[in-house]
Amino acid sequence: MSAFKKIAVTMPAETYKALEKARGRLGKSRSEVVATAVTEWLRGLDASETRRRYVDAYLRVPESSEPDGVVAAANRWLVAVGTQWGDRARRITAAACKAMKRGEIWWARLPLPAGRRPVALVSRDDAYAVRQRVTVVELSTVIRAIASEVSLGRADGLPKVCVINTDNLVTIDKTLLESKLVSLRAEKVDELDAALAFSLGLD
Repeated sequence: MSAFKKIAVTMPAETYKALEKARGRLGKSRSEVVATAVTEWLRGLDASETRRRYVDAYLRVPESSEPDGVVAAANRWLVAVGTQWGDRARRITAAACKAMKRGEIWWARLPLPAGRRPVALVSRDDAYAVRQRVTVVELSTVIRAIASEVSLGRADGLPKVCVINTDNLVTIDKTLLESKLVSLRAEKVDELDAALAFSLGLD
């Protein structure tokens, strides 16, 4: 059971009248109405702070067209496992399309300036078998620690610390997807869903 604290609240007469009106309409006590209002206000305050941090982060670290470290590092990783494997992966891409799953990380050849880089698949699973174009999110080593990012690293099968930046959402032809790198853990997919909701204003 939740603990409660009793407090005395002073408010303007007009606010008190509005409180009494709301209490009568909702059939709740003054305490219930006030507690609900304060809880919603605090939730809004948290959301405002999250949005403020988001804007400040982009002002502090603006978007750049320069390629970032995750691309170079992942390229080295792919070379390390062998070009033969890489060539085979590219040959089986068409056959693998139907097996693609939301939450997988794939190599993609994106339009410039992004170029070849890892992306996270975010279209629903049913889409990969029937649609020619699917939606993906770019990975980046530019980390702003904001609500639209999902942190990844070696524990997730990536060559270095990076983020899925859900502000960089793009729909591409499936033929631009080359080979699968890893599948995200369930908790990371949940984080991806939350980040997408924030980026698209669905939170």
